[in-house]
Amino acid sequence: MSFVEALIPFALILLPGFAVISLARPLWVPVAGVILGAGLMTALALGTMGQPCNSDPAGCGMARGFEALILMLGVFVLLSAALAAIAWRLAAGREAGIGPRLLAMILTPLALAALAAVIFL
Repeated sequence: MSFVEALIPFALILLPGFAVISLARPLWVPVAGVILGAGLMTALALGTMGQPCNSDPAGCGMARGFEALILMLGVFVLLSAALAAIAWRLAAGREAGIGPRLLAMILTPLALAALAAVIFL
């Protein structure tokens, strides 16, 4: 399985979670989503790091790198969703309409990606 083939189902799982966490009105939904997502990311990280390497060092290093990229994608989506939920509540109040919530949902990942590009490039 290639890296892109592994990312497609992972992304299909993450996108609804991202929408639920970032758009939900009741405060307990994003909090529960972030806690559940952090638990799942921790379980994935511990599960992948606990596997022994049975191939050559280069192949094992590449496999660990791909696993780390997938985990970082999950953490980025979880962080973006949590920050989007905080952003629209701070900007427009708890009873904000769908417009400010969608705007926060779109702008937060873009702002985090721009920040990451500035930091890591």
